[in-house]
Amino acid sequence: MAKRKKRKKKPILLTVVLLLLSALLLADLIAARVYMRHTEADFFTALLQTTRLGGQYVVNLLSPADQSIPVNPYSQTDYYKNGDYIQCAASEVSRTGVDVSSHQQGIDWQQVADAGVEFAIVRVGYRGFTDGDIFPDTTAEENIRGALAAGLDVGVYFFSQATSVQEAKEEAWFVLDAIDGYSITYPVMFDWESITTEARTDEVTGPEMTEFARAFCAEIENAGYDAGVYFNQSDGYNSYDLRALRSYDLWLAEYADAQSFAYEVQLWQYTNQGAVPGIGTAVDLNLCYRDYKN
Repeated sequence: MAKRKKRKKKPILLTVVLLLLSALLLADLIAARVYMRHTEADFFTALLQTTRLGGQYVVNLLSPADQSIPVNPYSQTDYYKNGDYIQCAASEVSRTGVDVSSHQQGIDWQQVADAGVEFAIVRVGYRGFTDGDIFPDTTAEENIRGALAAGLDVGVYFFSQATSVQEAKEEAWFVLDAIDGYSITYPVMFDWESITTEARTDEVTGPEMTEFARAFCAEIENAGYDAGVYFNQSDGYNSYDLRALRSYDLWLAEYADAQSFAYEVQLWQYTNQGAVPGIGTAVDLNLCYRDYKN
């Protein structure tokens, strides 16, 4: 009887690896097409960018709508200059604002309002990066009162150096005490930033930053205010888990003539070298995409 030839076993592992690589490539191609649609980048730029953003961007695109962060709905060509301020033609709301602290002294808020500024985000305090003590901003009360008297809408922020959830909550309680009695219609923002010199926060990780932001924002929101998180592109992509912060407002720092962040934000800080009548020093300028008054 003739012997039957043994069938060669397929290299199952190699097949699985090839299938996974194909799936990843397909996902990256889909992500690149989405990125192209929203930024008008060319294909190769979009592919490089979405590859750099990594799996988080792809996972977000494939997530259910109620669990994902909306992608940036605006393209680079939607932005234009109106005098010294940047506007977004595709947004139903495109409001100009400043954010200020004790670095800007003696602000004439009526001049600021007359110059076309519509809102102000005021620093109310900060935590020291060496000893961890909380300090009030010495101009906070003056700036809040002055901006409100000039007819501007007002939000506030706290410069955090929290190293625990408890410290983030303490910062929120400090802010709530500071703004009690004022008409705060714009968000209360959590601003955690890395310090370039030696700091008590040097070992804080991205997941910890996310938990601190959530703890701060939950306290603020429970008190009846809109809450949000300020960050630059690097922290937005590499540190914060933005999907865990999707129920809060996002405030992006990206110094450019057009905003290119992959995800949707509610406020965009587009320069720290703005010139506004009534403010004697350079000031941060912001664009707001949301009508908080309504």
